[in-house]
Amino acid sequence: MTIRTGSVKTLVGSLFRSRLFLSVVLIAIALNVVWLFSNYRKVKTLNTPPLVNWSHFILVTALLLATAAPASSANPPLLRLRRMFKESHVMPVGVVEHKGRYYVSDMKGNRILVFDRQQRLERTIGTVGSGPGELLRPGKLAISGDDLIYIFEGGNERVQVMTSDGRYVSHFQAEYTQGFAINSRGEVLLGHAQRGKLVTVCSKQGQPLRSFGELRSVSDFSISAP
Repeated sequence: MTIRTGSVKTLVGSLFRSRLFLSVVLIAIALNVVWLFSNYRKVKTLNTPPLVNWSHFILVTALLLATAAPASSANPPLLRLRRMFKESHVMPVGVVEHKGRYYVSDMKGNRILVFDRQQRLERTIGTVGSGPGELLRPGKLAISGDDLIYIFEGGNERVQVMTSDGRYVSHFQAEYTQGFAINSRGEVLLGHAQRGKLVTVCSKQGQPLRSFGELRSVSDFSISAP
């Protein structure tokens, strides 16, 4: 198993910046101060040098400084968005970053949410329905090089195309897809394994152009005994 360094840093940074962790650190410091004073009184009566547990004090102080440190810019905004929606009425399914903004498909709210890098909601795109500019259970989404948003709607079984500010452009019918993407030529890639190929490539208007990716049956694979 491979552990990404960025993920570990994000986890540690989030721990250091949590209020619960700060409370634990403050309590630990208070207990260490009490321990220092009580230990100093005992050894003072015996005229011996105080046995100060400096290692504990330094460790707790370092943790307090780490807690007060500013948030790291390496913390992925996508993770913050997921935490933000964890206990809300929003059901985020697809998230795409484009030119400093994050486009989030809200399947429950039948809309697209647009956030800036500071997690501020700038606007929403679409309303519930089946007409042009309306959405029904939006899921996967992608943004092309010419700033067009392609949204797969499970409720309407179609791919709808909108501008980045929410204006309707076009749509075409599409079956449920396991994968969804836009290539550099603006072609739509749909994961339609039931068509005999793994991926179907369509034009911007939804016209099938080609397919690729061979499907294999269980009988094609042989298991040899050790």
